[in-house]
Amino acid sequence: MIEPRTLAGDARLLHIGFRKCGTTGLQQALRAARPELAALGIAYPGHDLNHTTAALAVTGRTNGWVSLGAKPRTREKWDELVETVRDIGPDRQIVIDSEFFDIADEATIRTVADGLGGDRVHVLATVRPLNKVLPSAWQQNVQFGVRRSYDEWLDVVLNGDESMKTYRGFWERHSHGDVLARWASVLGPERLTLIVLDERDRQLPFRTVDKMLGVPAGTLKDLPERANRSLTGAEAELIRRVNVELMSRDVTWEEYSEWIRRGAAHQMWWKRTPGPDEPRVRTPGWALERAAEITADLPERIEGLGIEIVGDLTRLATPMPPAGADEAVEGLVLLPIDAAVQALVGACLQSRQLRPAPVKRAAPKDPTARDVARLAAKALRGRWRRLRR
Repeated sequence: MIEPRTLAGDARLLHIGFRKCGTTGLQQALRAARPELAALGIAYPGHDLNHTTAALAVTGRTNGWVSLGAKPRTREKWDELVETVRDIGPDRQIVIDSEFFDIADEATIRTVADGLGGDRVHVLATVRPLNKVLPSAWQQNVQFGVRRSYDEWLDVVLNGDESMKTYRGFWERHSHGDVLARWASVLGPERLTLIVLDERDRQLPFRTVDKMLGVPAGTLKDLPERANRSLTGAEAELIRRVNVELMSRDVTWEEYSEWIRRGAAHQMWWKRTPGPDEPRVRTPGWALERAAEITADLPERIEGLGIEIVGDLTRLATPMPPAGADEAVEGLVLLPIDAAVQALVGACLQSRQLRPAPVKRAAPKDPTARDVARLAAKALRGRWRRLRR
């Protein structure tokens, strides 16, 4: 396996995704290692998990449905990150991370590079096969209000065209060859590194970033207890059916985001560990065949870009499914009771975020002698004026 090169001491390492390709795990490792990295002279700016707010600001996108009231980030959020990077100084390594940089067009890529340090910027991407991305992407979309079943969604994504918003949105993010080519054309292929993930070696991205930053092995650690797991088939189906009901009513993005995304879905994801017998979202055979057709030439195309590759590129060519591959399970209804409990608890807890804070009224005070004298004088002045009329 090719070892990644160690970056210069003043490099800016920019991790741009891809989505559903181990980004959250790497971000969690970077956040946990902030103090240790700082002691080594490397900054992971801010206190949040990642730099998505700034990425949304510079790309002009929203993390939600505009039609339901989601608001775009102001450009100041990007400017704040740029100012923070400048304040850190020119001689330290800096790591910036958000999978929302993947949608940047060429003009935005230039803006990002100029703001973060020009030719000191080195881009990192992580990727895994399309057949692994599809179920994760669907259940993530379900948490953003999607109402289509997995089969219906797959049909749009794999057999649709540019006239369909869902099709455009998916391939804007997951045409991995196109995204890498765009960044390479602006920055140069020598400033891009791609990690091809392998579920048999979970430590690969952490070892790779350690080597790129020139820090001791093990500085970045996999945190499996915080892994960004996908919802099970039944959990996802619960949220999807709720979406069907909610979206037919007058629900705002703020309400949906609080009740479902940060409430019911997050509570299930964070508070419970699915049992080994709980079925995950399964991709039907016809969709696996279509994914294999789409990705057949992807390894060759990426290799032709001339970027640094860590891992086995051939893994990106989705294998054809075996004969009689399982079909997706439709209409899952057997939801473990603890999952339903956590979903309801999460929705209830988050609903409190939308309530206006109660107005605290000061308790009445006993009047002082001065208060009584002032009121008496006021009453006498009023009586005197009336007598003179």
